[in-house]
Amino acid sequence: MNIGYKNETEYKQEILKLNKQIEGFLNVFNSMSEPYIRVDEELRLTYANDAACALLETVKDQLESMKITDFLDVIPLNNQEVSSTLKTSNESERQIIQLHTGALKQIEFIPMGSLSEGQQFYRLGDVSLDVSSSRETGMSRQMFLDIFDTAIESIVLFDSSGIIMEVNHAFIHVLGIPKKEIVGKNMRDLISPDYRGYWDVSVQRAFDESNYKGEVEIKVGEELHHFTFSISSTVGNELYMSVLRRITESNIIEKS
Repeated sequence: MNIGYKNETEYKQEILKLNKQIEGFLNVFNSMSEPYIRVDEELRLTYANDAACALLETVKDQLESMKITDFLDVIPLNNQEVSSTLKTSNESERQIIQLHTGALKQIEFIPMGSLSEGQQFYRLGDVSLDVSSSRETGMSRQMFLDIFDTAIESIVLFDSSGIIMEVNHAFIHVLGIPKKEIVGKNMRDLISPDYRGYWDVSVQRAFDESNYKGEVEIKVGEELHHFTFSISSTVGNELYMSVLRRITESNIIEKS
């Protein structure tokens, strides 16, 4: 029995009407330039607009057969507690995700409205490379990315736990291994055991002093090489930036 409806035909017509309304809402979301997803109580993705597919670098058919935890749980970063927090929190929350390419992104999940029929809409924001918004910085995101990628010096972005979030082409070239084998590692894993304690102190000094310079030993292939480095904590979004330069014989001659 369909309570509130005179007959089965009226009930079916109302269902069709509701389905059309839902389809219309989803079409609106799909046309938006900002990424939107919908997840159920088990964190299964039940909808993703084109912008979300682009952000997550996954086609829609594949995305809507996944759970959001497929991105969140691939690596244990910062002891993230994702399964419960995304379900219950009404406030925006930042989580680190890993794409199928191996790249890491820091994503802000912003709940849109309240939970409805066990499902929640989120607007996603890519805050991986947010730069400081201070007037002294005055640098746009695109300008930062352009400089980052084309710099001759090796540059690494890592978070407060040391997890490498991004590297530029110069650093990839120096290490001689694919980017996906670098991103997601801890900086300490690349540094000689003899220098790890000094590196930890240097990161803390950078946090206290905004910028700190020193020298460290990094494994390149099967050999250890000395690098000068500077660490800055002013990149923004709780990220550190380290600029490294390998010390070669020519460097030593230049200094002498």
